[in-house]
Amino acid sequence: MYYRTFCCASAALLCCGTAHANPIKEIAGPVQQVQVVSDHDAVTTTVQCTDHYDNIPGAALSITIPAGASQLLVARFNGRVSALQSSGGNAGASVRMVVGTRELNPAGGLNVAAESSISFIQPPAQFERSGPISPGTHTVRAQFCVSGDNTSSATVRDWHFSIEAAAAADH
Repeated sequence: MYYRTFCCASAALLCCGTAHANPIKEIAGPVQQVQVVSDHDAVTTTVQCTDHYDNIPGAALSITIPAGASQLLVARFNGRVSALQSSGGNAGASVRMVVGTRELNPAGGLNVAAESSISFIQPPAQFERSGPISPGTHTVRAQFCVSGDNTSSATVRDWHFSIEAAAAADH
């Protein structure tokens, strides 16, 4: 019975496919700029993810892309991200990276998540995002928020935030 169920499920996937994926592919090089900022101190927010994201204090880098052509921006974040809900139940924390107000790719959804039900002390969360960036001066930020009730909070500590810009290659 197990073999038959597995075969039917496999056949359905092969026949019908999975969700409509639209991968985003960017090619660039060589790297033109690298910037890094980090902090050991803990910062906390009570901003709910359903409202907006809060800037992580200090996690902002200003980058100038020279006139002439767009570049590919690659941003990396790692740090200890935790969520706490003092009323009990579960809370979740999320971190994202933006250029101005535009979230880097892949955008949407929860980027780096931590749940209060797992452990208050989380292992370091790491993620990377990218996207094209036009000539001009731009601010790249890491932001965070919490999902839970009005007693919930999200904390980020021991974080490292870096960005790289590389000349965009012709596809």
